[in-house]
Amino acid sequence: MRIGIISDIHGNIYALERVLEDMQNRGVEKIFCCGDILAFGPHPLKVFERITSLKNITIIRGNTDRWLEMVSKGINSKSEKVIERIRPTLEWTLEKLGDKTNDFFSILKESFEWEYEGSKIFIRHGSLESDTEGIYPEGDLSQISENCSAMGCDVFLCGHTHIPFVAKSRKVLFINDGSVSLPFDGIPVPSWAILEKNKMQWEAQIIRTPDDRNALIKDLENSNMPLKEIWIDRIKRARM
Repeated sequence: MRIGIISDIHGNIYALERVLEDMQNRGVEKIFCCGDILAFGPHPLKVFERITSLKNITIIRGNTDRWLEMVSKGINSKSEKVIERIRPTLEWTLEKLGDKTNDFFSILKESFEWEYEGSKIFIRHGSLESDTEGIYPEGDLSQISENCSAMGCDVFLCGHTHIPFVAKSRKVLFINDGSVSLPFDGIPVPSWAILEKNKMQWEAQIIRTPDDRNALIKDLENSNMPLKEIWIDRIKRARM
């Protein structure tokens, strides 16, 4: 089975459509989405409608998805002060989502385990402990790989950092597909990943699928989304 891995779509329908088209052309049969679906982009409703139209997809809740739910329900967090800084953008996203808001929250999973041919794949947005803690290619994977091994996990999928990588530690394969919308590795091209089993071994590769960055920037410029200048700058630089 050929599995597509996506994350951090952030309300960008142009990139999502291009990546889905590329997935179809490459024979992807199943999709795991590692979260951060709607916030900070100009097309939250279109992205929601498109991603929920897909068959055979599992969607994990990212930190920005969780923040949207908190704002929607009037929940305050003293430990996550960033929510107050970006609250206007989150409220704008919820307004665009309209009566689909609760439908969106209902499809999200905090984590997911999937077993296939004797292997276990574990999916989170960030680390095992937190959806705001990222896993980086230059980081020490020994502790998390030890924890994954104790859980019987063979493959760990995540997003959050917007930096794509594939690495192996203690026989656990780690895959961060980067970001469909906002890669932060300096390459302004959407990234995602393909995972498949070959002769009893899991193998993965990062895919870059060009989209229309100019159209995305134009839509943001023409929108009334609060703090849009921050995201336009990050799109152009492909950096945090």
